[in-house]
Amino acid sequence: MPQSLSTWVRRNPRLWGLFCAVAAVLLANLLAFVLSEGLGYVRVSMIFLAGVLVAAVLAGAWAAYLTAFLGFFSYNFYLVEPRFTFGIESEDVIILIVFTVTATLTGALAGRLRDARLVAEKRAQDARLLFETGRDLAALEDGRELAERLASALTEVLGVPALVRCEGFESTWSGAQPPQLDTPPPPAGQIRDVGDWRVAGLWAEARPLGLVIWPSPPADSIPAEIEGLLGVLLDMGASAIARAQISRRWAELEAQTRTESLRNALLSSISHDLRTPLASILASATSLKTFGGQFDEGVRADLLDTIEEEAERLNCFVGNLLNMTRLEAGALVLNAVPFD
Repeated sequence: MPQSLSTWVRRNPRLWGLFCAVAAVLLANLLAFVLSEGLGYVRVSMIFLAGVLVAAVLAGAWAAYLTAFLGFFSYNFYLVEPRFTFGIESEDVIILIVFTVTATLTGALAGRLRDARLVAEKRAQDARLLFETGRDLAALEDGRELAERLASALTEVLGVPALVRCEGFESTWSGAQPPQLDTPPPPAGQIRDVGDWRVAGLWAEARPLGLVIWPSPPADSIPAEIEGLLGVLLDMGASAIARAQISRRWAELEAQTRTESLRNALLSSISHDLRTPLASILASATSLKTFGGQFDEGVRADLLDTIEEEAERLNCFVGNLLNMTRLEAGALVLNAVPFD
């Protein structure tokens, strides 16, 4: 069954059941007419019973009951003497009663089996979707990748494209133009209609994380089973996005802690490196001031050279510190050149 037809059947089970019931009765009448008129076979009630079974398999117990009801009157009107009236001859009463009871019971059993099979398949499909989505969300760390995976799962459930929009990123939109909705996220567990769009919020620990948007007319209601699955997926996606944000902030905090530790170690090392030239400069200058007249020309020249060299060394340290500060502030432009 094509995806569009399957979606229509899921959203309009009553109309689908009515269509199956009417089609089954019409086909049964056509086949019964051919057999009775062409071959002279008059006991054609089993054909209508087969139509009840087909309707039950395709549309469930409700369609089977409707097919049995329509088949009873159709069989009575077209094929039971006197024909083209609702009168019943005595010998045909038992046939009609047996047909009605058998068709009703058989259709009910077939419809219930069909409904139970569909429920089991739906539960298995939902469990598979939740498992695969949860596994993928647990393995992802990037917010944009999480939004893409959550949007994919929501699209599979809703049958229409879904957009996950959070602060700083959003999933890829498959439509012509993504919706531009300036609306706060609705409370957790609620879905809001905004024009031709539906909006649900992503909440984690009573904190809004973003929006989920998908196209849908306001009059189109969400089935209860889809609404429950949608709520689970929204909670899973919100938890995964919150976990990714916490992991990113934790990584930033660890990087900041390592940076602070490195800065402290660097400052400790630099303070020692700064103290050495300062001590040499201070010692040389004090010696010249106190004993300059007692030193010969060579000693005074050595002391002056020491002061100059240590001052240049100190200037180099200060320049490196200024460059490091400019690097951290992003004010220093690096000139990258190739080298062997």
